[in-house]
Amino acid sequence: MGRRGTIGDLFRLELKGARIRHGLTQAQLSDVINERYDLGIHPTTIAKIESGGRDVRVDELFAFAELFGVSTDVLLGRNGTGTDVMWAASKLTTNARKVSVDLAAIRERFDEDIIDLEHTANREHKYEQVSYLLKMAGSACALLNAAVDRMASLAGEFPLPGLNLDRDRAAAHQCAMPNSGLPGDEWTCSDCGQRWWADTEDSDPDYAFIEWREDDRT
Repeated sequence: MGRRGTIGDLFRLELKGARIRHGLTQAQLSDVINERYDLGIHPTTIAKIESGGRDVRVDELFAFAELFGVSTDVLLGRNGTGTDVMWAASKLTTNARKVSVDLAAIRERFDEDIIDLEHTANREHKYEQVSYLLKMAGSACALLNAAVDRMASLAGEFPLPGLNLDRDRAAAHQCAMPNSGLPGDEWTCSDCGQRWWADTEDSDPDYAFIEWREDDRT
């Protein structure tokens, strides 16, 4: 059985999770979905869907499912069958990325302990007494290094099906635009300096909301 919650709540969480797992910003997901399916979905439309401010349409649901290589059941939270291999693979590689970061932090602390023991043993002229311990610790540290590298490699083995994105660009900063504004308003992100301006056009004519667009005007 699926998790408890409304279909809309489950979908928005699954959509956001899929987007983040594939390293896409809302703007990048908008670009890809529009290029492939010509749905006219703006980044703020995706933001509304993910925040629960707008329901997903049927054509959008099928497009998102096809893009991420999963069934519509998975995006709607009904993923108890375990048949969506690509979805499971994306979760595996996401966890591998987290494990790689955690292991790297453990390795750094372990290195510091080894160095501390070496300095202390040398200072007290007792290196021979702990040399075997240090040798074992060095071997263990080498295994940690290998595990970090292997997990990091695994984390990079699941790109979005059929999509070639520069990973640095995919991990780019996501500007947090204001939730409201008036047509013609201008806003600059304090984190990255990107300028935005408010427009009234939207892919959904029944949903009145200004659209923040990147300000490329000269």
